[in-house]
Amino acid sequence: MQYENLVYAVNGLQLSNNEQENIIILIYASNAEIAKNYITVYQQQNQLRLQYTFLPLPLNTYFQRHADETLIEQLKTLAQDLSEQYPVLIFNPNQYLENEKSKTACLTKNEFPLRQEDEYSPFLFQSIPDSIKPYLWSEDSSGHCYAIINAEVSVWFPQRFELDDIQSACLFKGEEGERRKKTAPYLLHLPENHPFVEELCSESPKGKESEDGFQQWNKSFGFFFRSTATFDELLHHFRKFIYMPTYDDRLLYFRFYDPIVLEQYFDRLIYYPKKLATFWGQGLIDSFILPKGNDVVHYIPTIDLAKITPAKKQFDKFELNTIVDERNAVLLKNLVTELLDTIPMLNDHYDRATIEKVVQHCYRLCQTCALYQTIDIGLFALLSLAYGNVIDILDPEKKINQILQSDIAEQKKRYLIKQRISILENQKIIRNKLGANLHG
Repeated sequence: MQYENLVYAVNGLQLSNNEQENIIILIYASNAEIAKNYITVYQQQNQLRLQYTFLPLPLNTYFQRHADETLIEQLKTLAQDLSEQYPVLIFNPNQYLENEKSKTACLTKNEFPLRQEDEYSPFLFQSIPDSIKPYLWSEDSSGHCYAIINAEVSVWFPQRFELDDIQSACLFKGEEGERRKKTAPYLLHLPENHPFVEELCSESPKGKESEDGFQQWNKSFGFFFRSTATFDELLHHFRKFIYMPTYDDRLLYFRFYDPIVLEQYFDRLIYYPKKLATFWGQGLIDSFILPKGNDVVHYIPTIDLAKITPAKKQFDKFELNTIVDERNAVLLKNLVTELLDTIPMLNDHYDRATIEKVVQHCYRLCQTCALYQTIDIGLFALLSLAYGNVIDILDPEKKINQILQSDIAEQKKRYLIKQRISILENQKIIRNKLGANLHG
């Protein structure tokens, strides 16, 4: 069929569980008004909450005015599934991007020691280790060695590499670059065996890792990379990633020049060729070399990224969800440690694995009941452990559950739950096995 003349499209929002998702609605119709009617019927039949502002447009017109170029081919393919029997199709870009995943890893990641014990010397600067040299400069002179340096890690930056007459440029432009001069990331071109590379590859003496000396390896100074591109091409490329849009139209500051952040970023996207192609500049960069403690992390593509159509430059929903999950996992782990340090008697009754399960349960409960403060997770976990049952089934009359599910403010919920716990304890319905006043 000539679907371009029969299919209409419009950007919209789908509302579900107090969240909204950007969607694209495809409609098989003869005109825009009939397309609107089809959307209304589809909503009612499927009990969906959809919103859209503009009139549906013919597909080609929609492509010209509103479409994300990276999604056009997929939308054309989906449009062929429409018919008079199935006139409406909801396309969720976030789900599509999450599912656009390779079965095999698109990067090879190697981690190895920076230097062997016999390579250390008593001098201020260590020589560039043999382990890393081939990754910085190749024997056949293909490609150049570059670095992104975070000036914030040392008071000696950027003057140190400026005085050494190394080609460098701030990733921020103009007035912002001047204002952020001492804390900004910089692009550097590093000639082979340049003395400044020795400083970057030198570890601080033991016990002085936190001091700001000339040895930089232990300070997450940034990273190295190899490329055949020109300095200006690379400068233009990396400047595009300082601020990253999100799938829901926010703009986030992206600290990719921190090697810890970059390693996490690559590991999250290792099965997503189109997203990797975007950051790697479709083959603009050959490999990345990151410092990690006393080790080196090396990434190199397993596929030709130059042949991959890049994804839209943004943090997609699945990425942000993963970041939140990783952050929360660290938060909950620290919370367990804090509970054990604060209430040592917990060790007399529970092992760490049990405490972790209770904390996880209370975290999920807080999410369900619109409680967002860490103090609530910690309090509910401690009460659950003290009284021998998780907080949401502790009360035989389920009054605590009623408080949790109510619309009152967090602080008020916390106060009322503490009151209810006191009542249950005074009535000897529950007993505090830890013996401490945990809710006073």
